[in-house]
Amino acid sequence: MLLLLFAGLVLGTAVAYLQRDSLTLHFVNQVLRPYDIEVIRIGGVRLSLKTLDVDTIEIRIPQSPDLQTITRVQLHFDKFDFLKGNINSLTAGQATLSIPLSGSKEGLHASVSDLNVACRSAQLCSGSAQLQIDVGAVDVKDGGLQSSASQLSSTINFSYEAGQLSLSLPPGLQILFASASYGDFRLEHLVVTSSQDWQVQLNLSEQTFLLKAGTSSLAFDTKGPADAEVRISHFTGSCSGLDDCEAKAHLQLIVDSFISEESGLEVAGLGFVGDLELRYRASDLYMIIPADFKVTLESANYRDFRLEQLVLDSNQDWQAQLSLTEQTLALNAGTTNLVFNTEGIIDSKVRISQMIGSCSALNNCEAKGHMDLTMNSFESPESGLAVAGLGVVSDVELRFQDRNLNVIMPADASVILASGDYPGYKIEQLEVLAQEPWQIDINLPGQSASVSAASTLFKLPVLRTRTDSETPSLSGLTLHLQQLDMRFDLSTTQSRPWHQQLSGSAELDISQVYTTLAAYNFWPYQWNTHVQWLNADQLLIDLLAKHSENQLFSIKLDHSINNKQGKAHFKLEELNFSPAGARLSSYVSPLPFDADLLDGSVALEGNVTWHTDPASDIWQPEGQIQLELRKLAGFMDEIVFSGLEASSTWSLRPDYSITTQSAFVLNIREIDPGIPLFNVQSSVSVDSASGLIHLRSPHAEVFGGTVSTDSIDIFLPQENRADELGETFNIAIEAIDVAQVLSLSAYEQVSATGIISGVLPVRFKGLKPVIEAGQLSASQQGGSIRYDQGGIASGNQNLDLVYQALEHYQYDSLSAGVDFDEHGELNLALQMRGQSPNVGQGQRINLNLNISDNIPALLQSLQAADNMAERLQDMLE
Repeated sequence: MLLLLFAGLVLGTAVAYLQRDSLTLHFVNQVLRPYDIEVIRIGGVRLSLKTLDVDTIEIRIPQSPDLQTITRVQLHFDKFDFLKGNINSLTAGQATLSIPLSGSKEGLHASVSDLNVACRSAQLCSGSAQLQIDVGAVDVKDGGLQSSASQLSSTINFSYEAGQLSLSLPPGLQILFASASYGDFRLEHLVVTSSQDWQVQLNLSEQTFLLKAGTSSLAFDTKGPADAEVRISHFTGSCSGLDDCEAKAHLQLIVDSFISEESGLEVAGLGFVGDLELRYRASDLYMIIPADFKVTLESANYRDFRLEQLVLDSNQDWQAQLSLTEQTLALNAGTTNLVFNTEGIIDSKVRISQMIGSCSALNNCEAKGHMDLTMNSFESPESGLAVAGLGVVSDVELRFQDRNLNVIMPADASVILASGDYPGYKIEQLEVLAQEPWQIDINLPGQSASVSAASTLFKLPVLRTRTDSETPSLSGLTLHLQQLDMRFDLSTTQSRPWHQQLSGSAELDISQVYTTLAAYNFWPYQWNTHVQWLNADQLLIDLLAKHSENQLFSIKLDHSINNKQGKAHFKLEELNFSPAGARLSSYVSPLPFDADLLDGSVALEGNVTWHTDPASDIWQPEGQIQLELRKLAGFMDEIVFSGLEASSTWSLRPDYSITTQSAFVLNIREIDPGIPLFNVQSSVSVDSASGLIHLRSPHAEVFGGTVSTDSIDIFLPQENRADELGETFNIAIEAIDVAQVLSLSAYEQVSATGIISGVLPVRFKGLKPVIEAGQLSASQQGGSIRYDQGGIASGNQNLDLVYQALEHYQYDSLSAGVDFDEHGELNLALQMRGQSPNVGQGQRINLNLNISDNIPALLQSLQAADNMAERLQDMLE
């Protein structure tokens, strides 16, 4: 077009020189009418036989209200060809062109200098010039685009043939931008330079455009980045009209560093290498990044998180569509791999597929895709955490609006973990399955984040509390997360511990537990737990334990991290036992000792508080516990009992000892350690700190009589008094029926009658009673002894006489000395006075007998004589 303009102007100028009247401008404008160009003034025309010189030409074009100027024009021609409209060459000092731009007050100013054109005809010309284009500042308020003044300067070679203009911009092209911004994105100090030719072809009749750009570089800064550069090579572009263009290029992007003080993000060594395809159709821009592009990142720091050696590559195309009129963006990303390292993480990989996204503005975007994350290993030397074989498989939905990022992981997201080590603990074969979506919301201006999740299963097959142990501490646990709502305050204005940046709540169920940490079967138990974290300090836990779907135990806990204090209320629901139903062993299995409860009920309720001692930083609990035992029946180590009842209140002390707040009454209807005792009763006080069990006024019915004492102090075994003897107390024995005693003995040849009473002084050595010099005596009515030795003579005349007397012995007085040591050996020294019808005629016979026996062995034999289940059944009936 420029060449035609010059040719038309020159022809018109020649005519003007010949005619020298008003027809000059009319003729020139008639020539330029097809190009919608109007010549306003022609000045300084000089004509010779072969040249034409013009000082100034002023023209007007419809795109601009300003006059466009061409100066120092010289035309060389052959006089015969000139009449045909042909020229040999054309030179011009300078041509200026001003065009208004939407959003720019200054518009576009183009300057062409040192113009040299050679033509063989008006339709076949070539030449060169110096080109400089200045674009004024642009501010498109509706589109959000702003830019400072920019400048392009370059040498230009061109040729024109039959309506097609070809331009060549040799190496040295330079484009300068002080700044440009779109929305929140700002570009500064932009410099484009070329090291190879740029080729442009314009078909003026068809209004098409073709561009081939050689290797070029683009350097820029923005808020935060420094020394950023884009290198463009293999660039080709074409346009069929201003609204139908295509371009292809190879890009290399390098950002040496990027720092955002506002967010705390730091990036170093960001690079992009890949091809790029652009298509522009009717205000819609289509961008395709073919497969095999690569993004690299040396490091990125965000607060305490560091990412290193990131590599992103794709084996499928990425496609984007940008509507400039509607300001919308659509993205379709093919399968992409992301490999990265960070502190402790080596060769982790994220595979993203089926990703589509769209933006209605830069701050309003959505995306969906599928993600596979594989983390081979992770180690944190500071915390001691180590992870191996972490995998995450999930669809992902992203929404970004008003600088708020929402991440949604729909149902069926799964997580697997081969192993995780934390000092003293090791998890293996962890599985997580989300049955409902997870949602993560990140508020960038507020620097906060929240996590919301519903039904999610955590299966923990193996937990080791000793990583070198082959036996797992936990080999089964299922945790069902019903609901999770967490909020994180990520503000950089304060340096706070983690618990002061966190708030939220969670509801979870724990079941199918199998562990070796305790020797019990927890499989029938389920724990329903509600956890709340309030005010960056307060931890609230509401726990309900169930056994086979029946409510068993509950805890309500309230703890302050900052104040290091808290409180809890716990309650054991009334457990009812029955011979045909649940026993204690139904709830606690196996029991830690040979015992069980088969009848009656147990209830427990209490309140506990705790705090730390400021001087020692040791936790100190305090509390009160109420224990109710009602009509219990059961056994312990072959000792059966029934009708055990007690109501007691206990205090928990800061040193973790417990004590009864006041003495409580213990009643046992019947207990059988081998000798049946009935209506056992005592007032009981316990202090675990001193190891003292105090029994006040204990008494029981036995063998038709009673045994009782004022008080008994029993000290639990302690190292400093394991071999000491305690204080002496006296046990009173009243009206024991000798016949009942002998009915339990293993001596079937012996029978006796009589009532025995006396006093036994007792001391405890540990938990073992010791009796020294106890005294028993028969009542005044006396009694009888019958001993059938089977008529066998011993060969000893005196001994045979004793046997003969004991076959039927009537005593009127009987006394016994009693000694009993800590080993269970009983020694009885009997003294009897009476007579026997079998010896003499009413002659008085005095007998002294010493009897020794081991009482524990005797009681065991008595217990073995009767089946324990039968004895207990008899009690319950």
